[in-house]
Amino acid sequence: MLETPPSKLPLRYRFGLRDTARLERGLLALVALAALTGAGVQLGSGPGIGVLPPLLAALGVMLAWRWRPIGAAVLLASPLVAAMLDAGVVVTWSILAMGMLLITLRGGQARWLGPLAGAVAYASEALVSAEAYVSPSAFAALGVTVAAAATGSSIREHFRFLDALRARARDAVRTRELEGTARLTAERLRIARDLHDLVGHQVAVVNMHISMAEVALPEGAAESRRFLAEARTGVRSILHESQRILDVLRRGGDEADPANAPVPSIGRIGDLIATYRSIGLEVESSIDDVPASTDDGVGATVYRVLQEALTNAHRHGAGRARVALAVRGQELLLRVDNLIGHAERDADEGRGYGLVGLRERIESVGGILTVEQDGERFSIEATIRLDGRAVS
Repeated sequence: MLETPPSKLPLRYRFGLRDTARLERGLLALVALAALTGAGVQLGSGPGIGVLPPLLAALGVMLAWRWRPIGAAVLLASPLVAAMLDAGVVVTWSILAMGMLLITLRGGQARWLGPLAGAVAYASEALVSAEAYVSPSAFAALGVTVAAAATGSSIREHFRFLDALRARARDAVRTRELEGTARLTAERLRIARDLHDLVGHQVAVVNMHISMAEVALPEGAAESRRFLAEARTGVRSILHESQRILDVLRRGGDEADPANAPVPSIGRIGDLIATYRSIGLEVESSIDDVPASTDDGVGATVYRVLQEALTNAHRHGAGRARVALAVRGQELLLRVDNLIGHAERDADEGRGYGLVGLRERIESVGGILTVEQDGERFSIEATIRLDGRAVS
């Protein structure tokens, strides 16, 4: 199943910023600096109430950080106070512009804050200017303040748009994963139905014929009876294994139930290799002795992995297949590789239900499956703990 971590979705953020928090804190510091500078300039001309407008504007920005309506009201009033006192007007409406940028960044509505702040800035500058309402500085104050409010709103909407894209991409990844899981589940159920319909009936018929053959045997046919008894044992083993596989397919790979103890084991690997040799596959094997305390589920998993790997080598490979089963401390390492034949195998193990099923089976006992293809050879390597715990 494909998976793209949300943190690695290919979205571009301006200047490396993923939100506006650092920009807001920077603006707050800049407002404080401007207010202190304006108050200092007024104090340089002598003590008086001229220090009030810049400090009042800064106070409005601070209040707007927590209580937006109250802070915005104080901030909008500060340039008018500066105009009436004829002190610090430029600094005050500059703080107003930065405050509007900060407020709209934090969610304020620029469509009414911008025009209102622009009108206040225009009026404050016009009241103290000799040109009155045609003062160039008044129009500059208007433009800067409105532009600041519009800029804050556009930046906020840009980040909201990127957040929405991230959410949509994350939802798309999850939807694709759910669809893949649904397809795999449907395939499991289809296999289970086919196995039940095609194999179950035929095995039952074979078992019935064995019983009839035993009844029809004449006295003294001990050897024939022994062969039939072995055949009956084999049929029972097939029925038991088929039932276990059906349960696994229907429940999505849960093999924790002791009633589903697997029939295949590591002790039967030699017979498995001999079977493939008998159908013409050259197998070079190196098998270490495996402790008798090895978990039954691990034994069944190793058997199935080797069975699938040799089947792939026989169908798609060319020449000899190499099998190596080694014990390294508390871990089993199984490696199978072969030359690639004319029908090349795709290295993407996510395609085809064979390798997907192997990966699920190995992960059910805490193991790791690695599939490699270098253009000439195809190999799979499984690492599983002897006790069935997760590989560290």
